[in-house]
Amino acid sequence: MPMQLIRDEGSGLTPLEGEEIGHTEPNVKVFMCDHAEGEGTLYLTNQRIVWLAAESKGFAMDYPFVVLHAISRSVEAFSHPCIYCQLSEMPADVLAVPVPMDQDDDEDDAPVPELRFAPANEASLDRIFQVFSEMAALNPDPTDDQNEEDSDDAPGAGGWFTADGWVPPDNYAADEDAEEEDVDMTNGG
Repeated sequence: MPMQLIRDEGSGLTPLEGEEIGHTEPNVKVFMCDHAEGEGTLYLTNQRIVWLAAESKGFAMDYPFVVLHAISRSVEAFSHPCIYCQLSEMPADVLAVPVPMDQDDDEDDAPVPELRFAPANEASLDRIFQVFSEMAALNPDPTDDQNEEDSDDAPGAGGWFTADGWVPPDNYAADEDAEEEDVDMTNGG
């Protein structure tokens, strides 16, 4: 689940089967790409990140949907100290304001979807970040394992790039012997 809209009947978070709440933070403002989405309660569970606004609306997302999270205290970078998140993709039809995406943009030039959680109690940023990190570690991106397995055969995986090209691991000894011969020849050997 990248990000999904949640409607709440005002009773707070209804946990999924096997879901445990690691941290609850009331009075958290959410900003999607600098646009204020409202104020609500942030829940960090062992399965997902949930934010529910006082208006009984909100969203939930899996941890792998967040590719980076950090504490940002600089009001020069953003108007509120917050937990800054970069998302793997732009959420569709979940938040109030869509972020314009230029059809001609290169994938490298496309804007990075950003989400910020700004708690009213700035002192809680460290605790939120700690629990966010712990819960994210329990929920690794399932595609990362696939990428690691596939990359074992890629150039440079387990080998070295040199001026002469890629040296696979089984050619290390031959490469070292060649370097020794070069050294011997330069020393008059």
